[in-house]
Amino acid sequence: MKQPEIKAALILSLESGMDIPLARLSFRRSPKGLIYTRTEGDATWQFAMEFASNPSYASGSIAHVIPSLRISNPSITDLSLSLVEDAMLLANAPEVLQNHRLTMLQRPQLPGWYAADIGELDNAVTEALQIFIDQGISFLADYSNPAGIIRQFEAKDARVLLQRHQYVHVIAAYLLEGRPLDAMAIVHQQFSMPGIRKRYATLWKNVTSRSSATPP
Repeated sequence: MKQPEIKAALILSLESGMDIPLARLSFRRSPKGLIYTRTEGDATWQFAMEFASNPSYASGSIAHVIPSLRISNPSITDLSLSLVEDAMLLANAPEVLQNHRLTMLQRPQLPGWYAADIGELDNAVTEALQIFIDQGISFLADYSNPAGIIRQFEAKDARVLLQRHQYVHVIAAYLLEGRPLDAMAIVHQQFSMPGIRKRYATLWKNVTSRSSATPP
């Protein structure tokens, strides 16, 4: 089955099974899109119901439905970029705070959704919606602002496996919350290996400068 046909069928499933309940939660989707969006303070939340068509890794499936949670907040990401001065050090997506698959909200990871025919898309939409309501919205809320990012970091939230670019976001969050010494501590903990320190030399310089400028 061709990708445009699968997308059209998935949109019909979203229209019938997801649009109304998510509209009640202030999420909106463009008529031809697969992404639900909501503005929350300075942050933008997205719930993306995207898919891989005819995946080679799933014989017999016409689609692998891949729901994802995405967050952006310029107050954090702009500072993160100014600290590293290189978008590549932010996974080449400097505007993104989180891009997290819905199935990864639990450990072990939840099973994915594979559709053998378009008739199975409705079930995937129904199940993904329930998990999003039960767990996804709270995840979006937890990682949308500096205080929330710090709170989840200090609680060692198991939903997220931190990568280096996400540590930069945590550093930015500490700086925005007026805690530069905590920000500097993460630089020492996560960016001290010789090769890594060289790559992130600008981060070291910029965070050190901000920490040194802090009154005693």
